[in-house]
Amino acid sequence: MENGPEGDPVTLAFKRADNYSDSVQVVSSTPTIKGRSRVWAWLESSDYRQWFCACPACGHRQVWMWKNVKWSDGDTTDAHLECERCAKKLSDAERKASVAGGEWRATKPFNGVRGYWINGINSLFSEKKGFTSRLHQAAAEFLAAKKEGAAALRAWTNTFLAETF
Repeated sequence: MENGPEGDPVTLAFKRADNYSDSVQVVSSTPTIKGRSRVWAWLESSDYRQWFCACPACGHRQVWMWKNVKWSDGDTTDAHLECERCAKKLSDAERKASVAGGEWRATKPFNGVRGYWINGINSLFSEKKGFTSRLHQAAAEFLAAKKEGAAALRAWTNTFLAETF
C-alpha cells in the first residue's frame, strides 16, 4: 500500500472512522518483505492472536507451523502434520478436525489492538484436483516455488505461510 497525495492511507481511513462511534477498523493483508511490511508491523504491535489446535492423540494445543509438515523425500503425496509434543502423524481428516476445534489465543498482552494471524495449514478448503490432500498440495507448491526461485518462494511464503520474506 503506497502513500497517496494525502498521506498514509491507513492513517487516513482510521481518522475518517473517528466520525463514527461504532466504527471497527481493520488492517488486513498478506505480509510482504521483512522489515518493510506495514501489515506485519501492525500485527507485531497487537496482542498477536494465533489459532491453537489440539493434537488428537495427546491433546497438546499448538499453532500448526510449516516445521510440523513432513513428507517422504521426493514424495509429497504422504505430506502430513506431526505433533510437536508426541510426534503423532495426523491424517488430513485429523488435521481438519484439529483445525475446526481450534481457538484464538493472544500470545502478547492486550494493548488496545487485537491482531489475528493464521496460515494456510489451517485451511479447511478442499485440495486442488490432482492432489491427495491440502498438505500434499502445499508441499508440492512449496517445492515448485523453491525450484522457480526467490520471487515464487516469496509469493508462497507471503500467501501460504502468511509470513514476511
